Amino acid sequence: MKSLIILIVAIIFSTAANACQCAFLPINTQSVREAKNVFIFRLLSAELQNINTADPLSGLVIGKIQVVETLRGSTNAKAIRYSTLYFCCGSRLDVGKYYAAFTSEVGMQLSANFGNLIEIGDMYVPKKDAFRAKIESVLTGNVKLAGAFSEHKLNRTAQIPFPPAPPNDKDANK
Repeated sequence: MKSLIILIVAIIFSTAANACQCAFLPINTQSVREAKNVFIFRLLSAELQNINTADPLSGLVIGKIQVVETLRGSTNAKAIRYSTLYFCCGSRLDVGKYYAAFTSEVGMQLSANFGNLIEIGDMYVPKKDAFRAKIESVLTGNVKLAGAFSEHKLNRTAQIPFPPAPPNDKDANK
């Protein structure tokens, strides 16, 4: 009888669980140097998409971008697509800010994540910005990514899953 009560309570108070793995690696020197297209853009707008009416918080965001400068390759991207779901390694992008994109894809829409973006900040001056010089030094092989940018700058767009809770001290003494 006790087991039945526990089972009923567990069913009543259970919630859906979400689990997934990152589909990409964090940005690194190799991925930056191998990117066929490197460009600076400004995020003009971003809108959370309600793809599934049963799950209005899907985390998918579609935004409009303006390419400000192309450093390598070419791009005709006018839109951006990314996820904000922290438990699936989502991204945090702020409307109005500038970002550097490192990608080999082509098309009108950039699929973005913290594995192919670096946030620049509120301002960017094409052809003269110090950020551009840092990117170029990484692209040419003179400096590694971690030498050009701080860890905070490289991880600024990441929505990394929360770490597991520390073990309970009472359990450690058993």
